[in-house]
Amino acid sequence: MKIGLIGNNISSSNAPDIHTRLAKIFQISLEYLLFDLKDKEENYFIVLLEELKDAGFKGVNITFPFKEKVINHVDNISKNSRNVGSANTLIFKKKITAQNTDYTGFLKTYNFHFGKNTPGTNLVLGAGGVSRAVTFALASLGVEKIFLIDLYI
Repeated sequence: MKIGLIGNNISSSNAPDIHTRLAKIFQISLEYLLFDLKDKEENYFIVLLEELKDAGFKGVNITFPFKEKVINHVDNISKNSRNVGSANTLIFKKKITAQNTDYTGFLKTYNFHFGKNTPGTNLVLGAGGVSRAVTFALASLGVEKIFLIDLYI
């Protein structure tokens, strides 16, 4: 199975190592490639998506700065991606589907640990893509209050 990560300045990403180790544990044949677009023209991203789909990739992870832009270049947008306004995972079948696994992953983890308990007051640190997804997930759970802190050091 061929999958990968698309983003800017991702050459030091641990994603290939993590995915390869998990694939080995579950006895899945996997090739995980990085597609660092830092030196590419902006429209190359759109071309690359079609090239990867045509090359037999099952999907890709998406990171900065493409999480929001990708929504405009896919065939199907999951409800979670539509709610958050971004996607971090694309699934390639006949069509390209956008997912936000930060959102769904947070919800599954919350439900596992807290069941149907409504979140009270929460502090979210950072205002990047994952924080955005977590904030939207908390809202879907009926959170009472969210404090958001973003510090640039």
